[in-house]
Amino acid sequence: MKKVDRPQPQGVFSRNYEGKPLYSQVVAVENARLVYVSGQIARDGEGRVVGKGDMRAQIEKVAENVERCLKAAGLGLSDIIKMTAYVTDIDEYSKHADLRARYFAAAAPASATVQVGRLAGPDYMVEIEVVAAG
Repeated sequence: MKKVDRPQPQGVFSRNYEGKPLYSQVVAVENARLVYVSGQIARDGEGRVVGKGDMRAQIEKVAENVERCLKAAGLGLSDIIKMTAYVTDIDEYSKHADLRARYFAAAAPASATVQVGRLAGPDYMVEIEVVAAG
């Protein structure tokens, strides 16, 4: 049986949304199968861009893609232990903390967000990769 511990170290800041941490500084996992999900972008099943110019729509599509990938491995969003978001505009991404909370706060994964100059194509604004434990 997997055991997940999320200690919040004293003296280390953690960003919150509506009084709950959006991520953990530390996630320790014992007795688990690890699943790595490649970076997901806002692309539909046919390879078309979803939400061109709309960060919010892209975050939603990316989260849906991450969820589908995890489901294919027999896991769900609550099993995420590490998440990395690559964004083209960190200020715009930060405006959508409610979406991050909706999709990823239950897992409270260890997390990093990095602003980049460009993703896999000029119309993509966000890419998220995760590690999950089942």
